[in-house]
Amino acid sequence: MLDRRFWFILAVFSSLIFCDKGLQPPEETPDMPVFSIEPLGGNPVGSWQPDDSLSLELVILDESAIPSIVDSLALNPRWEGIFHFEITGVCSISAVVTLAPEVWVSSLPNPMSFLFTDTLRASGPFELIDDRILCLPMENQVFRLDTLGISSTSRGMDLISVNNMFSYEGILSIPVTLVFHLQPLATESSTLKISALRHQMP
Repeated sequence: MLDRRFWFILAVFSSLIFCDKGLQPPEETPDMPVFSIEPLGGNPVGSWQPDDSLSLELVILDESAIPSIVDSLALNPRWEGIFHFEITGVCSISAVVTLAPEVWVSSLPNPMSFLFTDTLRASGPFELIDDRILCLPMENQVFRLDTLGISSTSRGMDLISVNNMFSYEGILSIPVTLVFHLQPLATESSTLKISALRHQMP
């Protein structure tokens, strides 16, 4: 009789434990940013300047968002400044993004052109997630650039923004991704070359 009671109580207790586990909410996982251009990963440590050949791309994600009255569109993006990342996890960024779009409309003899800038400032700790995603204390006005994907390249490094919206005066509203092309700062590049030569010497 005691054995039956023991097994009955054990069965009830076990079922209560399993039910309690089933009622617990699943553990939340942090939302990872979505990139239209997949970052391949890399190491940002160092000082970086704009790539000499192409400093910045504004990749249009949906061509159908361009108004039908627009025959042709040139965004003419570039950036100037310095990105600096220390091995201690601290960054210093001082840069300016400049866009000089030219819009050709069929009803006008000349393209419409305009200019605007976005000043980037960051100073403080940064986070590198999975060697692919940079979380930065970025301060700027136009684009969202506090989360950037990172890809090492043969020339240096690419920094890829999450999806943004490029808008102007109700004329344009186009989803875009910014791709910063960076190369090592000139003085740092020279130091790396000298160091490599020393290692090659017998």
